Amino acid sequence: MEAVIRNFNENGFAILRGVLEPVTLEAVKHECEVLVAELATRRYAEGKLTDTHPDADFETHLIRLYEDYPDETPTIFRSELHRGGCRHFQ
Repeated sequence: MEAVIRNFNENGFAILRGVLEPVTLEAVKHECEVLVAELATRRYAEGKLTDTHPDADFETHLIRLYEDYPDETPTIFRSELHRGGCRHFQ
């Protein structure tokens, strides 16, 4: 645990493996995928995308939507992450 705390103090984050059940992580990942797909649709409608990158993998899809507009990259999704889609936390 000391290594985790040291990493947090040095880098500002810590990775804690095995804290959440895999089914919970998959549910959260699915909700994030839905959110990113909605953002892609919105940005396409705004004319800021010519491709919504539907085949991009989970880890890169969001950044692909903002690669030409880095100043518009979201920094917080507070309200979107509390919209009730993920039943595992209710």
